[in-house]
Amino acid sequence: MSVLKKKKVWITLLIVILIGILIAITPLFRGPYYLKNVEIENLREVGKYKSDVNNYSIKIYYKNGPILYSEYSYLGSLFKGDNFVRNVFWVGPSGNDFSVEWKDEKTIKINNLTSSNPTFTLNILEDKYDFRGIPFFN
Repeated sequence: MSVLKKKKVWITLLIVILIGILIAITPLFRGPYYLKNVEIENLREVGKYKSDVNNYSIKIYYKNGPILYSEYSYLGSLFKGDNFVRNVFWVGPSGNDFSVEWKDEKTIKINNLTSSNPTFTLNILEDKYDFRGIPFFN
């Protein structure tokens, strides 16, 4: 193998290793890749919105930012009775006191979030909202 080919192989290998390291450490800066991977066990519950028509409730948890992202955020988790079902939304610091309103047995509306997106509606069993908008990982 010529010296030029060996150099190309080493450069390619180095680039692949650097990309792998970058992918591995990204959660330190941005939090978990997937909304479903956000752990709620050690988070502080700051609100609860119970449905009037079924046994579902949305619990709101306060979440500190990852190591280098110091701002707080809120995680909305769906429960059926006392059993965790799934994380439904993750909203960033809006500066507003947002609220959750049950529209029907499967739909919630989040009010007063930001001036650019003041409300949005989610089907609690199918939809999700992640304020980070990470492409490829939602």
